[in-house]
Amino acid sequence: MRPSLRTVCLNICFGFIFFLGMVSTPWLAILLGSWRRFMLLEMLSIIVVPIFFYFVPESVQWLISRQKYDEAIASLKRVAKTNGRQIDDSVFEEFIKDCQLSQQSTKKHANLLDLFRTPRLRRTFLIMLFEFIVLPYYCKLIVYYVRRFEISPFVMSSLRATTILPACLTGIILKDRIGRKALALTIRLLIVLLLSLSSVFVSHAATRLLFTFFVIGCILCHISFHSNIQYTMELIPTCVRGQALGAINDAFLMYIICIKYILNVPTVFLPLPEIILGVLNLMGVCFCLLLPETLNRTLPCSLEDGEKLGIDEHWYTFGCIKKRTQPEELDNSLAP
Repeated sequence: MRPSLRTVCLNICFGFIFFLGMVSTPWLAILLGSWRRFMLLEMLSIIVVPIFFYFVPESVQWLISRQKYDEAIASLKRVAKTNGRQIDDSVFEEFIKDCQLSQQSTKKHANLLDLFRTPRLRRTFLIMLFEFIVLPYYCKLIVYYVRRFEISPFVMSSLRATTILPACLTGIILKDRIGRKALALTIRLLIVLLLSLSSVFVSHAATRLLFTFFVIGCILCHISFHSNIQYTMELIPTCVRGQALGAINDAFLMYIICIKYILNVPTVFLPLPEIILGVLNLMGVCFCLLLPETLNRTLPCSLEDGEKLGIDEHWYTFGCIKKRTQPEELDNSLAP
């Protein structure tokens, strides 16, 4: 995807398709009347998913990072044909020659271990890993405080899912206006503010106030989660993007197991969960300042590109005040 379409396409997938699936799932379970039938329906839908990969062209950037130039040209021609564009073969040949020239000193089969050997990419990866670890703690804390609501778990699941749509619409509006870095920073500051209010009012709060905290907290969670996904995909080079995102996702799932033990600390001191999470989010704010801005930037393809991304920026550089400095590449111009 070219830079101008990344945010819209990603948030449409989450904001509309994922939203409809999450809202309807509890009611499908009730309609089917049996968990066995419900799990069978879920299994059948998952089985269908791999079929779609036969219709989706391979990432040209990934093919180029693996120096599979013939397959990259075939994928580009397929995209150009789908978009109704006629491109001379000489253009593709010149494009491949430029890629070969730029990849003379790059590693052909880079992996996650190679990423850790690069100082700036290693720092970026660890920062994003930290951001993903803090987020589920906040999500579970929200659920922990709304357990006192006498609401059906099916209704509660749908209520949580309804916040996905406004969160994604907010992301579409803000990400390309203020930039990824500024949005990540703002969301974390809002989370700290909401945690401060929660620690003061939640112990004696009325149901309406708790529900307000619940809705706002869910929206912030979804904005942060979707923003982190896109930001990570844009920061990590194509050659190791899949491995890096897989490692982050595994750490994310493993950390969820430990969260319930942390949520038991109110037995020691009531506002302790909010204090711990507030400190972690303030650390996340500081770490976000070390990340480069990716707004209107071409995605890094190799480890060398990832190391150079944002090397001329400062901690106070934000997309909303930074002029566009990079042109879109040939492969981006072929995108729909």
